[in-house]
This record gives sequence, structure tokens and C-alpha cells, in this order.
Amino acid sequence: MKPLKIGTCLKADETAAHRDCLFEADREIRLQNFMTHSAMTTELEDRIVAAEDALTGHLQRFGSHCARDIKQEDQHGSVDHSGY
Repeated sequence: MKPLKIGTCLKADETAAHRDCLFEADREIRLQNFMTHSAMTTELEDRIVAAEDALTGHLQRFGSHCARDIKQEDQHGSVDHSGY
């Protein structure tokens, strides 16, 4: 039986601190940079670039965690969850 290999969920800017452990052991990575309305709209391109930079050289599976049903943020950054 193959030993269990645990992956991780973190933000792109956190990968540098764990790069050796993640990349050398070929661990799966799930980025959590896409969880808000602004992340999926006005900040999307910058977040994609950051994700690509963070994963450069990574050869194992990767993906992202994002909100299923992103709601419009109000002017204070709060999200209306009344539709849930």
C-alpha cells in the first residue's frame, strides 16, 4: 500500500513558506485566492498571475477553492448572504 500523501489548501502568497515541502513531495495544492466577489471580478487577473507565479515548477495536481455563489459586496466589503 502506498503511504498517504496529504495535500494542502492555502493562499498563493503562502506557498513560498512551504515550497520545499509541497514541491519536493509532489503534494496537491488547492489555492484559496478566489473566495470573494472582487476576487472573481476586479482582482481576477492579478490573482491568476499570483497563482501562476506561486505554482511555477509544481508538477502535481492543483486547483482552487472558490465561492459557489458569489454575492455582490457592498461598499464596505460586506457580502449579502440573505439569499443563502
